[in-house]
Amino acid sequence: MGLFDRFRRKPNEAEEQDKSFFLEPDKASSLGDVNFMRRPYSIRRTFPGTAENPGLKERIEEVDSMESRLEKVSDGLPESVVANPNKTSMNAGVPKPVKKTFAQQITQVELENRMKGSA
Repeated sequence: MGLFDRFRRKPNEAEEQDKSFFLEPDKASSLGDVNFMRRPYSIRRTFPGTAENPGLKERIEEVDSMESRLEKVSDGLPESVVANPNKTSMNAGVPKPVKKTFAQQITQVELENRMKGSA
């Protein structure tokens, strides 16, 4: 019909105005309150210490919708080595020696006692 409508129109009749409009990106989105999402938040994570590195470990990160920054990292966490390049471990690449265990033979009486306990 669009092709024939041009021929049916009267010569002095003007074309309809384009009534489209554009919204700002914040108003056009259906994500909710954009200002709420852009607000920065602090995320604090704590970890227990290990036998080699006792004490409570902490990692604080500042996060908003577009970026995240690492604010604080305790010594002993993996990120602390990257954050503090001056502190290096001398045995970082050396694995711990494997504890060797060997099977021991047991007597027939001990085997029967163990089998009774499991049944």
